[in-house]
Amino acid sequence: MPRQQGDVDQRMVGAAGPMVVQSRWRDMANTVVIIGGLSYAGYKVLRKFVLPRFFGVPDPEEEQSRRLEEQVNELHNSLKFVMDSVQQTLQSVQQQQESLNRALVLLAERDRSPGLGSHQMQELKTDVSIVKSLLLNRNQFAPLPTTDGPATLPAWQM
Repeated sequence: MPRQQGDVDQRMVGAAGPMVVQSRWRDMANTVVIIGGLSYAGYKVLRKFVLPRFFGVPDPEEEQSRRLEEQVNELHNSLKFVMDSVQQTLQSVQQQQESLNRALVLLAERDRSPGLGSHQMQELKTDVSIVKSLLLNRNQFAPLPTTDGPATLPAWQM
């Protein structure tokens, strides 16, 4: 039996059926990818060039970069302020240290002269003892409460 042209075509159509469906899916996927890529490229061009130039809408990336730069500048200024205040505090501490050193030198010189320093020291000790006795007087404190029996809870707490 000789082969006829129609037999071959029918066999190829039957075998090519899944290939055609697979080819359609691939073509649709390719179309979706191309349309998506073109849409994204159009969005980027619109957002980066058209909107900022013609409509005054800022580019989000540039806006974020500008905000970040402002924050860095504010941080730099606050750091500079803190450094200045630390330097002022350090200078103040150094001045106080110098004045304490001078006072210690004067005190050491006063201790070397026995007549003047010991009399003032004795007066200071007596003044401190008087103030101490006034503050620690027994009449200054309230008397301790006395209890007649064991401690009990009030009725309203039960």
